[in-house]
Amino acid sequence: MLMLRRISVAVWLLLVPSLLAAPKVPVKKLAIPQLDGTTWISETFEKRTMLVTFLPNGILRYSYGGTTYENGTWKQTGDTLYWEKNQKYAEFNAKITSEKIEGKCHNVTGLKWETTLVPSEGTQHPQP
Repeated sequence: MLMLRRISVAVWLLLVPSLLAAPKVPVKKLAIPQLDGTTWISETFEKRTMLVTFLPNGILRYSYGGTTYENGTWKQTGDTLYWEKNQKYAEFNAKITSEKIEGKCHNVTGLKWETTLVPSEGTQHPQP
């Protein structure tokens, strides 16, 4: 038992200094996009395509089912996003990455669902 303990200590003494001396590989952080003026595509709870534009001054424009609305607000703080639609009928909290926005929605009826948004590739809101 004493021999095993001595071997363990010897191995530990050999490995630890080399691990501490190993060069640190820098982790490249991807930039979090500022959402102001950008448009993203997602799906509603009912699986209908929804287009979302983050307008200046925290105004949220969204379209689905052929109708466009501007009765929502949004706020970005670093890599987090909050929005509400129709006087908080539905709310969304999410994390923003360089490639997508992922989060959870809920509405006043108690429905809860997960939502992922991806950048729009030139898709436009329907004209009123």
